[in-house]
Amino acid sequence: LTNHLYKMSKTLNEQENRNKEIIIESLSDRIKCIKKIATACDTTDELVYNIEDMFADETDAIKLWTVHKIKGKTMKEVYVLNFDEMPMKVEDRDDRQQEWNVVRVALSRSTDKLFLVGSPLE
Repeated sequence: LTNHLYKMSKTLNEQENRNKEIIIESLSDRIKCIKKIATACDTTDELVYNIEDMFADETDAIKLWTVHKIKGKTMKEVYVLNFDEMPMKVEDRDDRQQEWNVVRVALSRSTDKLFLVGSPLE
């Protein structure tokens, strides 16, 4: 029982760490976007408007999201880029399952049309 509880605790800690990594990645992406937007703005009001517009989910503009960020959301049309590189190759069985979950999330975000786009040819 103790061994089983230890394994469960270890698994939960690993999942917590993955969730923290996803949050950090998302925040890092937002910071990069804000910095890029700021270089093109002349006033604080313009900066605030552009930031709110960039992160608004209800606009009809094209949105670029990672699979992790779009989790829980659906769109009418979804383009999955570099689909031929999914799932990422990993050795660990649990990580492999996580990668297949990422594929499942990517394939289930569209309500109407799903486009699978391969990597560019070199």
